Amino acid sequence: MNQDVQLAREAFSFSAIFDGITNFFKSNDISDILEDTRSRLRDSTIPAVSIAIEETRNIDFSSSKSYQMTLHNIRRHYGNNTERQGLFEALGNVTLHAEKIINELIAMVSKYFPEKTDRNSITYPLAQIMALGETIDFLVVFVPKYIRYFMAYHLEEVGGIPANRTISKPQDEYIKKNMMNFYRSIDSLGKVDLKNLERMVRGIPEVAISEDGSEKKMFNQNRLDPTGALQRFTTTGNILYYIQMAWVDYQNYRYKLSKEELESIKIDIDYMNSVISSGTGDAYLEKQREKAHERMAKLEYEIDKYEKRALGTSY
Repeated sequence: MNQDVQLAREAFSFSAIFDGITNFFKSNDISDILEDTRSRLRDSTIPAVSIAIEETRNIDFSSSKSYQMTLHNIRRHYGNNTERQGLFEALGNVTLHAEKIINELIAMVSKYFPEKTDRNSITYPLAQIMALGETIDFLVVFVPKYIRYFMAYHLEEVGGIPANRTISKPQDEYIKKNMMNFYRSIDSLGKVDLKNLERMVRGIPEVAISEDGSEKKMFNQNRLDPTGALQRFTTTGNILYYIQMAWVDYQNYRYKLSKEELESIKIDIDYMNSVISSGTGDAYLEKQREKAHERMAKLEYEIDKYEKRALGTSY
């Protein structure tokens, strides 16, 4: 990417909100991010879960320790009627609930975010909306990767196929590093009652987030952060730091993530092609390849859109 494109992209991104280039951001910026997350949830994550449910329906995982452990933790942290569901059905429960939540969040942006928000006037209700949105965004990325990770190790266990033939080392490390983040995320979503989501946000004190967190001395933590979504992003208690780090330079981050995912999908497709051409593939693998081609086309479109937007940005 040349320097002019990079500078244009930076001017367009959320870094301009938080690093002092500009003192405000627009409600449309938040809506755009949430809508992008929803699109990827619908286009990639939910279909990945649906395929996993369908293709593993007749597989017995009762002897799989990793299957049982993850399912136990989902039931413990998330609940929501997962007690009678298998692992992939439970992930479907989570992702469909996430879709309903993000629909509500998008509708709430125009009600709670003024057209322009001063970067030093972000209140806890606004932060809660952003934190829940980012939590769902994390799940959009994590869940499909986890499904592939789990199936790779399951095939290694029952079929002797080395896991490193189907997942890369960075993907393997990503899952292991983020498993606790996954449990924290579903714990937050499990606390969201859709019927009372807006009432919950309205009940959060209209207190601006300070650099030193002094407001926490006046309010119970559960009042400021009823879902615990903000706690996932900070160990220092400085929630403003979370907002800066979680949302800074969003367009650059999304572009980079799209490029990385595209390269990963190309590698996956090459591998699936070789397996299928050798005659050892199955219907599940062919469906995976079909979905991978669909996702690759969407990513190529998104990357092209990002690059054209950066060239045309005049903030």
